[in-house]
Amino acid sequence: MPKEIIDWKNARHQCGDDEELLTEVIQDFMTEADSARVAFERAMKSNNFLSIEQEAHKIKGTASYLHCPELVAVSLQLQEKGHEGVSGRGNAAKLWKDVEKLYDNFVIALREFRSEVSSKGYK
Repeated sequence: MPKEIIDWKNARHQCGDDEELLTEVIQDFMTEADSARVAFERAMKSNNFLSIEQEAHKIKGTASYLHCPELVAVSLQLQEKGHEGVSGRGNAAKLWKDVEKLYDNFVIALREFRSEVSSKGYK
């Protein structure tokens, strides 16, 4: 059995078992994730660690609300790398390589999220 990207039982419970609210939260999250993806790409091109940290923090919060552990984990890692870059800890070139790899993982997790949401009838 394939793993679930979303813990549907807890996500529904988080929304008070209100399907309409869950649908709205999912739609809002997909819009937010698209914006974050663009912001991550822009931040990587301009070496902006602060933007990486801030965008990852936003995604982590909503992914947590929806009980999406993979997206929470990769967002937390991106947030931490962004923070390391902002604080000047570590080698910036290595941090950017880490961010690029984590960004790739984020895109994969987001693709899996979209696929699962679609398979459950959410748009």
